[in-house]
This record gives sequence, C-alpha cells and structure tokens, in this order.
Amino acid sequence: MKLKSYIADLHVHVGSAKRRRVKIAASSSLTLSAILEASATFKGLDMVGIIDSASPPVIEELEDMMERGVLKEHPEGGLRFKPPSTLNTPYGELPAREITLILGEEVEVLYRDKPFHILIYLPFLKDMKALSKILSKHVRNIELSSQRTDLSIGDIIEISTSLGGTLIPAHAFTPHKGVYGSATFSLKGLLGKFWEDMPAIELGLSADTYLADFIPELSEKTFLSNSDAHSVPRIAREHNILLLEKPTYKELMLALRRRDGRRVVKNIGLDPRLGKYHRTYCLDCEEVLEKFKPPVVSCPRDPKHRIVKGVLDRIVEISGRTQPVHPPHRPPYVHQVPLDFLQGLGKRTYYNLIRRFHDEMTIIHKADIEEIREVAGDLIATQIALMREGKLKLQAGGGGIYGKVVIENKKQLSLFSASVKVKE
Repeated sequence: MKLKSYIADLHVHVGSAKRRRVKIAASSSLTLSAILEASATFKGLDMVGIIDSASPPVIEELEDMMERGVLKEHPEGGLRFKPPSTLNTPYGELPAREITLILGEEVEVLYRDKPFHILIYLPFLKDMKALSKILSKHVRNIELSSQRTDLSIGDIIEISTSLGGTLIPAHAFTPHKGVYGSATFSLKGLLGKFWEDMPAIELGLSADTYLADFIPELSEKTFLSNSDAHSVPRIAREHNILLLEKPTYKELMLALRRRDGRRVVKNIGLDPRLGKYHRTYCLDCEEVLEKFKPPVVSCPRDPKHRIVKGVLDRIVEISGRTQPVHPPHRPPYVHQVPLDFLQGLGKRTYYNLIRRFHDEMTIIHKADIEEIREVAGDLIATQIALMREGKLKLQAGGGGIYGKVVIENKKQLSLFSASVKVKE
C-alpha cells in the first residue's frame, strides 16, 4: 500500500443547476460543470466537495452527467470526473487531471434558538437522494442551499450515520452561523453523547490552527480548511493536503479519523486577517476594532453600540488559555494570499499567469519569483515573494468585510523586490 498526497477543497457551493437557482448568494455561473472543469485545471485540485448535493436539480444534473459518462461512481464512494487530457477554459486550453467529487450537503440547525451550519458528507448518490427525501420533510425549500431544518443535531447525526455519512460543523468560529461563533461555548457540551461521532471541524476563513488550538476540547479533532466558495475564483482559496491511498470517500473518512496512516498532512488557507470576521466590527462606528486588545466583546467607545463579534475575539473569550496547545497529530497550517487579493492584479495578468504556470497552486507556492516577474511584473512578483515569507502587510477584516493587502509605499516595495531578486 502506497499513500500519496491529494489536494482537496471540501466546501464548494452550486449557484445554479438545471437552470434553477440553488445558492442564492452564489454566482449563477457556478454550475457543476464549471466547478469540475476549474477544479481539474487552473485550481489544481484532486478532490472537490459539492455541499448542495441534496438539492433535486443538483441531483438531476449529477444523474445526467453519470448517464453521459462524465461522472462515474467509485466503489469506495465519490464520483470520478475523467476529463480529456486537456480542457478548453476561459484561459485557453489547459492540462486537466482526474478529480473526485465528494457529495455533501450544508444544513442549518438550531440549538437553543441559535442557528449554526453543519456539513453532511455521504458516499453514494443513492444515499444523497435518500437524505434529500428525508430533509424535504423538514426544510422549507429543499431545492435551495443551506436551509434551516426542524431536526435536532442528534437527529441529523443519526440520519447521517444510518446512510453511511459523516457530519462536521461548517466555518465553526464565524459569528454568521458558526457553531462556536453563534451557538455555544462548548461543542462537546452541545453534542453530548454524539461528540465521538464528529471527527473534524471546518475552521472557516477567519481562523487557523493557531487560533483553534486555543480551545482545549478540540485537541482530538481534525481541522479542515475549505473555501466555502460562492464563485469560481473563490474555489481552493483554502484547501487541504491529504495523505490517502486513492481519492475516494472511504479514504477521506479514514483521513478525518487519522486511521491506517491516512490523515490531513497540511492545511492551507487565508491568513485569518483576510477573513470577513477576523476582528470585532462596530456597526455604529463603522470600523474594525483591530487596534484594541482581544477579546473585544463590546465597543470600547460606547458599550451600547451594535457589534459583530470577531473570530479572534470570540476564541479568546471562550478559550480559557493564554497560548494555543498543538497536539502531536496537528499538521502545519500554511498561510496563503489568494491571487485575487493581490494589489494591481488585473484579468489580463491573471490570464497570462495561468497560461504560463497552468494552476494557481503553482503560482502562489512554487513558481520561481523571477519567472513570475517576467509574466506579471514587479509589483505582483514582490507581493507573492513577501507572502511566501510571511511579510506581506495585511489589514484585518471584520463585520462581513474582507481584510486586504496593504501597500503603503510602492517605491519601497520595489526596493524590497530588488533585495528578493538578489537573494534568490
């Protein structure tokens, strides 16, 4: 048995299927075909999780793709997409890889009248069709994404388990329907006897391993970093490197439980400061309160002001620790700045980078800086070099507004780029 590394983004929404809207907040052009083709080419993925798979129009489209031979179910779960050796993309003809589609569904659950989102992963389409039938009796509109159910979290876990599935909390720390961010101080207390049935949590864009390991009860849980993409450009902005024998549902579940050598070997995601909810935001001051020491649980200027509590502030508030404690099994977390966050990167330059290097993973993490400079110019190359060294200046996000890359002095940045060039 030989284990290999596979790149996986396990939280991607479908904007529309069969000409019907699925995720209202997502781009209508985010179709199954668009997701698969982007993931197999310029996004550089091996596995992609579609978490609106219980929607009937999505099920219909998956069945159509299986009938046409575009998708084929693997005996160990998951649907294999086998494209031709190259695919015609918006960026020209690019090399394509085989990838696995993992079937998932995002559901909103209430705990003491507080909503949070969970992800349910299932091995086969028949299982997802069964889940869709069950959920249709407990949600308002089964066709739409992330619907609130009247089922309890215990009910959902029992249903998922009976279908051979696995459940994890989505974007666990965000104030917008994350389990820690909006529903509870203790996931273990919330789950009770079901605690052992949940092998992992999804960190969300505003948190990373450093922050999540402030929470003692999470020491045995696997962490996932996924994109929660609502458009094609957002796919793989966060992803996981998995050690598996092959990219199947069965192997993925072994990795979440760290069994038989399978595991997450690296989390790759945004610097949390780029996330939309990293620090507390005052709605009345209209300001991210990043200059105040966490936890900021009310506006320091006026406690009557309305706030959106930040992920960092929430974690410090509930953790009880002054430093994170990383368990031995915890893999490294590598920060990245997605290309569309870089200052001065236009569509034409992005196209040229993709044509030269074929996928974003290579551009962000591997390509020679001088070769990037030849294609994209000094400003872009230098930002990527700074990002790789952890020296790119960032302004924290909050209140639903993404953080951003800060360039205070482009001349100074150019001078730094010269030193990068000399060093390399």
